[in-house]
Amino acid sequence: MSERHVIENDWVTRAGYRAVALFIHGSHRTGYVSVPPTHPFFGKEYNQDSGLALPPETEIGKRGPIDVFVNSFKETCDVGFLFDVHGGITYSRSGKDYPVENNPDENWWFGFDCAHLGDLREGETASPWEPMATHKSLAYVEDECESLADQLKKYELNRLKNEDRE
Repeated sequence: MSERHVIENDWVTRAGYRAVALFIHGSHRTGYVSVPPTHPFFGKEYNQDSGLALPPETEIGKRGPIDVFVNSFKETCDVGFLFDVHGGITYSRSGKDYPVENNPDENWWFGFDCAHLGDLREGETASPWEPMATHKSLAYVEDECESLADQLKKYELNRLKNEDRE
């Protein structure tokens, strides 16, 4: 356990990817999902061009307003914008010690955080100018990780389907 954060859950999602939910001491929760080297987005930064056009029926969803604004001017969207997760993807990296220490695998992690407009940090209460703000629970972060994993799996399955056609 780090002095900076505590691992609240480390599990395998229903999509088969490893996920981690962290609580940053004195602040907020974050969630991460790892993909294997065979995944089409392995090694890609969340703010890197995906090469894919966003389907016209895509809703803003849970993404951040800045992501929506930036990607609205592009022919193809960033990797992170493809995923509808709380506040958008804010982390992508491989590392031996984050988000879990002594990470035994070489997976690539995609993560999000619950420190956006509408999110309360530890010990905060809603203010008059943000009365609907909430503190995101562990269950909420776990659900978001499961949703992210399902979305990531869709791209992996599409890649496999395209390889079978070739």
